[in-house]
Amino acid sequence: SPEVAHVGAYEKELDEKGIEYEVWTASLEHNDRAILEGTEDGFVKLISKAGTDTIIGATIVGENAGDMISEVSVAMRSNMGLKALSSVIHPYPTEADAIRIA
Repeated sequence: SPEVAHVGAYEKELDEKGIEYEVWTASLEHNDRAILEGTEDGFVKLISKAGTDTIIGATIVGENAGDMISEVSVAMRSNMGLKALSSVIHPYPTEADAIRIA
């Protein structure tokens, strides 16, 4: 069964605080590595502050979610935005490539 990993703010928390945000999602069903391994159940969801590329939260559900979330955690800690994160070169094929696509 897939793992669940999260870092940062949850959508419900942001809604309760009245903070505007945008959600970016990539399904693992389109990820070549997940297809090859038969682990397409899952997704990468990145949350950014509305109108910016500042990452304020992320949820990953998938076979290697616990490993994949660390990349987003480092990006958040380093103030790396969505644009910079999407420009990181990811080995192919890996499930972590879904982070770039989200």
